[in-house]
Amino acid sequence: MANPPTASGINKTVPSGTSIPLSQLITYSPGAGSTVVGFDFNQVTSNGGYITDNFGNILSSNNIYGNTTYGIPINELSEYHFIAGPAGTSDTIHFNVDDADTQYSSPAAVAIVTIAAPEPTLSYVSPNPVPESNSEQTIKLYGSNFVSGDSLYFTYPGGSTNNLNPISVVSSTEIDYNYFNDQNGSGSWTVQVKSPDGTLSDAASFQVATATSPYFIVPETSGGITIDLEFVKADQPTASFEADVENAAKMLATAIHNQITVNIIMLHREVVWVVFSQFRSAFCC
Repeated sequence: MANPPTASGINKTVPSGTSIPLSQLITYSPGAGSTVVGFDFNQVTSNGGYITDNFGNILSSNNIYGNTTYGIPINELSEYHFIAGPAGTSDTIHFNVDDADTQYSSPAAVAIVTIAAPEPTLSYVSPNPVPESNSEQTIKLYGSNFVSGDSLYFTYPGGSTNNLNPISVVSSTEIDYNYFNDQNGSGSWTVQVKSPDGTLSDAASFQVATATSPYFIVPETSGGITIDLEFVKADQPTASFEADVENAAKMLATAIHNQITVNIIMLHREVVWVVFSQFRSAFCC
């Protein structure tokens, strides 16, 4: 009698919902003097993925499938598909290959399909600018596809670092991070979200403003136009400060093609907010 066939599985990492022909998950060789004629699978872990037959029917897990003495005909292997489950999961499929002498490969071939998490996207950081401080403070990152196990990667004037403190994945669209910024200084920073598999999001830029800086920069977005407004810090509105605010309001009004109302909000004789408003829509800096 001929030797039995041999088989091995092929591991893949794919996005959720991917349809993979089973022929892409197994390699096999017939034994000497024999021919491979069929295959069967005898176990599929149930983490959300599933197998469909050559008619598109969903097959349940943990069963042996075959429609002839030799299992499923080998020429139909590519007509059976594994459908990938939810992101962040994995499924294991056990195969056997059968030959014309009704011998089968042993041990079973094992293919592991890992479903990749979608890449994180990062839109913006709040607050921006971030005031430089010797005490811990929270910044919030907004985007999409955030998952447990994400980390952060910062660049700052003169260097770069991963997050030094734990982050909190509030939801798939928000990450909160408490961090100390006094060690790395003020200026232009960027941050990226790094997924557990090492995928990095696009970078979002933000400013770290020193407490003694005479200026702070506020990005205002309206009508698809982003304007960086640079204001002089003041204990009270000065002629220079008011001129900067007036010019910024004109730019913003032009951008949205509408009238802008400006309110300067004081607290204990210090300017804390400059509010640009268009009816019920407010743009704050």
